[in-house]
Amino acid sequence: MSLAGQIDDLSKTYDVSMAKVLQFQNAIVQAGGKAEDANKILSTMFSKIAEAQQGNEAAIASFEDLGITFEELNNTNPDKMIGRIYEGLSSIGNTYDRIKAVKEMLGKAGMGKSVEEIAEALGKSTAEFRRQEEALKAWAELGDRLDRTMLNLKLAFAEFFKIFTDRKSTRLN
Repeated sequence: MSLAGQIDDLSKTYDVSMAKVLQFQNAIVQAGGKAEDANKILSTMFSKIAEAQQGNEAAIASFEDLGITFEELNNTNPDKMIGRIYEGLSSIGNTYDRIKAVKEMLGKAGMGKSVEEIAEALGKSTAEFRRQEEALKAWAELGDRLDRTMLNLKLAFAEFFKIFTDRKSTRLN
């Protein structure tokens, strides 16, 4: 349930489909990273997008270096923008410039992974992952319901045992 919950949380946080989260995590793992890196990379990436959308000239220039226009930044949905950024990064021919751009756009978590491999994986269809999406949504919802039930159960036990702890503290005084 933990996996389904984590994927559901990433999907909701970054407004991307669960299929895209699964595809992205899979691409990162295939490129030599860990699935957990997805959150760190997306956080840095989306912060950089927000800076550019707010008119930060340096951030806008960084995206233009990747072939992504200001208009595209403002009109492309998050699912597609992830792929566009990796396409842009993979097209930088100079190794030093590419590494600098990766660190700037993706943060430390983006380092040490082949942007070319990730771009290629993100360019493929998410159909394979969409089949798993519905099952994961149901699993995540079940996990949320169980978490709420457990919380309510703990609160009920705390209320029930309060009688005993109140008596004990009264006797100690």
